[in-house]
Amino acid sequence: MKVRDPEISPAVVRRAALLSDGYAYAFQLLVYLLWESPDKHITMKTIDSIQTEYQAQLSRNAYSKMLEELSIMDQQFVMTMAKASEYPVSTSYLRTKLKRKPGYIGMYRRRLMDSQLITPAGYGKLKFTLPLFKQFLLDDGQYLVNYS
Repeated sequence: MKVRDPEISPAVVRRAALLSDGYAYAFQLLVYLLWESPDKHITMKTIDSIQTEYQAQLSRNAYSKMLEELSIMDQQFVMTMAKASEYPVSTSYLRTKLKRKPGYIGMYRRRLMDSQLITPAGYGKLKFTLPLFKQFLLDDGQYLVNYS
């Protein structure tokens, strides 16, 4: 049985909370990886040491499956968001890049919001709701997107 220091600094807890960004699976995964780390005391260094595995498991166990279940247009929408130079992404940028009318963009915006993949980020702006999802799309998602 592992013996852990029951005291974790508020800064470490804050960073872990930011990394999971309210996504329950991400929080469970992060806590599991922190607990399984060889470090006796969980510190910022511990979080740094599990970051790559955390992102890989989020991508493999959750994000790749989510992306594959989206329609072709939903996939194109989130990939266009991920590739935008400004973040949060404006809906006018999406209209221009996807060459679609406002009503069409609005329909996919609503679908992705209902799926809890994106959320409003101010007037006419959108952001991803899942931690590291943008990075997943840029690193791995582009190979999974169906551009048919």
